[in-house]
Amino acid sequence: MSRSRTLIGAATLAMLMTGVYALPAEAEGGGNNGLGPVAVSGESPFEACPGEPGAYTANAETEPWIAVNPLNPRNIAVAWQQDRMAGGSSRGIVVAASHDGGDSWESTPLPGFDPCALEEGDPSYRGTNPYLSFTADGALIASVTSIGDTYRVVTVRSDDGGRSWDEPVLLVDDPRDQAHDKQSTTADPDDPDRVYAVWNAMDIPAEEHTLLLARSDDGGRTWEEPRSVYRPEAPAGTVGAQILVQPDGSLLSVFFESDHAIGGPPSEDLPEKIRAIRSTDGGDTWSDPVTVADIELNIPLFPDTGEQLVAPGLVPDVAMDPKTGAVYAVWADAGISTSGSAIGISASTDGGRTWTESRRIDKTPDSPYGGTGQSFLPQVEVDRRGRVAVTYYDFRRDTPAPGVKTDVWAAVCDTGDCVTDDRSKWDESHIGGSYKGLEDTSRFFGGPFIGTYTSLATNSRGFLAAYTAPTGNPDNPQDIVVSGFRFRR
Repeated sequence: MSRSRTLIGAATLAMLMTGVYALPAEAEGGGNNGLGPVAVSGESPFEACPGEPGAYTANAETEPWIAVNPLNPRNIAVAWQQDRMAGGSSRGIVVAASHDGGDSWESTPLPGFDPCALEEGDPSYRGTNPYLSFTADGALIASVTSIGDTYRVVTVRSDDGGRSWDEPVLLVDDPRDQAHDKQSTTADPDDPDRVYAVWNAMDIPAEEHTLLLARSDDGGRTWEEPRSVYRPEAPAGTVGAQILVQPDGSLLSVFFESDHAIGGPPSEDLPEKIRAIRSTDGGDTWSDPVTVADIELNIPLFPDTGEQLVAPGLVPDVAMDPKTGAVYAVWADAGISTSGSAIGISASTDGGRTWTESRRIDKTPDSPYGGTGQSFLPQVEVDRRGRVAVTYYDFRRDTPAPGVKTDVWAAVCDTGDCVTDDRSKWDESHIGGSYKGLEDTSRFFGGPFIGTYTSLATNSRGFLAAYTAPTGNPDNPQDIVVSGFRFRR
């Protein structure tokens, strides 16, 4: 397999995966909204690159982000961390692009995050938190946090849907005692020149956090100096912030706020909240934060052994109805089920000023604490018809037999009244699994790690989920899988 670029058909990739792919009659699944789940990652393109043995897990991919070109829905792109490192981040970032609706995929390392491209004396930087967003005129913007001699936040632009890339642009490049984490990038859906990036920064010696915003007015080619838009009361920090551009042009950012130690031990226990801030002047000024939900951070446990899966609900997800501007936020929560890990949801219909009382949304059968009733790592998206989809993993099909089984599910609501105690408003379908080998995936903080988020998008045919799937193969412990689904009533 070529290190720099690969082209593999969906049918061939699907054969590489293990698992059960049967879907209920009301749903159709697959990378093309009509096929079974398909692996878009393969052998690492970094196999021959210099690297410290044991410092990373070869062929281990995690934290994918998927985006669909608004001008050409057949152009789909997925970015992920490649060769996850035990100390965090990864050896590099890979982007796979499809120009035929998911029938075939072409992958290439993202410039600036290809260890094989390093020349003698070049500093080595690990990549993490890959994120993708298409501009209104079809340019693809990738953003990454990188860690090496310094902390960096980097963006890269593609004008051909992910086939080739411009040179990376640095948004920040700070000493290691000034940490940056979990950036996201949002292109304005109506203005092809305006792009926003937002992330958490921490002054490690001072134990002070700030939420930073950077803006581009030329489609991601250049960026303004980052500015602080919110400072939580020390020692609290934010993580997982995203920006939504609402129909009236106002901005909304939703994030998790609590203990978020970087580069040191955790601080004292703090209240855990999903919060939101808004701007009506393009990001120049921002409101005081409002609390979307008070939550209890979940820590998924393997039902048979009690071992921790490093997949806490630190990163909420948020999506907006493109017509009405209604906003939905989802997260994983320990306090809303007896299992200790379930999916919460809240909605706002007034631009993020007020939010509904949060409700549990997953349809995983409940269980005692740490049992098979745990669900985790949710994502949310809203299609052009206003249907709300939420994806998540759970353990409901796990058995006492050795090894852990996990599945990926999608719940969709099209009633317009989705945040209620009546979970029958949501139709659930199985979109991936049962996957074996979760216990043998890449390690982080001493436990198996498949990421702190997955991804969900829409195209003209429905929804597209991108997620990390265990394989049960120690030489290739996990892959990035794309699964499309649509619902018919």
